Amino acid sequence: MGTVTFSSDNQVIGASGATLTVTFTNTNSLDKDGKIVIDFPWWNHKAGMDTHFIDTESPTCTDGSNMIISSCAYSNADKQLTVNLNLVTDSPASTSHTFEVSGFRNPYSGAQRNGFTVSAYDSDSCQIEQTTTSPTITVTEFATISSATLSRFDS
Repeated sequence: MGTVTFSSDNQVIGASGATLTVTFTNTNSLDKDGKIVIDFPWWNHKAGMDTHFIDTESPTCTDGSNMIISSCAYSNADKQLTVNLNLVTDSPASTSHTFEVSGFRNPYSGAQRNGFTVSAYDSDSCQIEQTTTSPTITVTEFATISSATLSRFDS
């Protein structure tokens, strides 16, 4: 698979409910009724928490450039998003595609995050290509406290 990029519509570190934009270029022809599968790492792999990057098993996947999506689902057990395609015709090699996924949780720090794998499957569910380099995502804004009250209690 060619270049894959991830970006979030919300740059706040740790924000949930963001929209993830996925852009990729297929190396091989993509079947019109094939699928794209994204394997996600744990959201916070150091804390041993079972927190996912996608916060629902029924995210909304939205069509984008050269993409028509029939359905998508996230598996908590596999940490895997499956996007089923419904293209008008097969997509020739070297075509750029874009789609969006709702319910994305931004990384827990401002450091670049990797560990993602993107694969394409044909209409028989045979893998036809996979990323050789993990896509990355970085968000850089800290959350802000909109209201705070400080009180002093003397003993």
